[in-house]
Amino acid sequence: MLTIVLVLLVMIGGFNGYYDPYEIYHFPDNDLAAIEKPELESHLRLHKAYVVKKVKPDSILIGTSRVLVGMDPHNSALPAGRWYNLALTGASIYEILRYIQHANAVRPLKTIVLDVEYGSFDPYLHHKPDFDETRLAVDRQGNTNPVFLKDYLRTLFSYDALKDSLALATGPGDLLQPILGDGSRENDFRSVVRAGGHRKLVDGISKRLLKIYHQRQLHPIDIRQKRADLYLA
Repeated sequence: MLTIVLVLLVMIGGFNGYYDPYEIYHFPDNDLAAIEKPELESHLRLHKAYVVKKVKPDSILIGTSRVLVGMDPHNSALPAGRWYNLALTGASIYEILRYIQHANAVRPLKTIVLDVEYGSFDPYLHHKPDFDETRLAVDRQGNTNPVFLKDYLRTLFSYDALKDSLALATGPGDLLQPILGDGSRENDFRSVVRAGGHRKLVDGISKRLLKIYHQRQLHPIDIRQKRADLYLA
């Protein structure tokens, strides 16, 4: 019986490792290659933590989805360097800080381009389910973190990983905005055009956030301190 269980585990682990639904074992050689894996978006923090260890960028773009979609690591206006788009959808300012620490621990950073928006300082913003800072290279004090074995167990032997691998095996489906090898999201400008352009889109998001803050009786200037108090208390 034990032999059967071990064989099944090896088969499941090999199957999940081969299809790699969260792209942490295999990385595209081409920075502009699209990673057509539907579950990557919901596991972006997991994916990018391991890509940084593999790519070892010395320059990063970081922020929320505005950076993910709107900033190109290959832009000629950027200084020379090994660039990677480390932006995370809906990132809090704490998550941004921790991923900067992570990248800098893997390889000292020469340049950081940081986009900051009101939403990142929202003290009511909860971390996304795929955020786990113990997988990062260092803790928030800068001490080296041990190897995070839980990620390997989850991505190789869990039911969720098997389900996502089976979905890939039957076809990736249609992805409007897949993640590229350089960390950016392949841009679908249709939503931007419908919103009336980038400026109107960003203005609309900012107005909605400010309305939320006023309803909660929060002033944007106070949000940074409230966010810091939550994590550093």
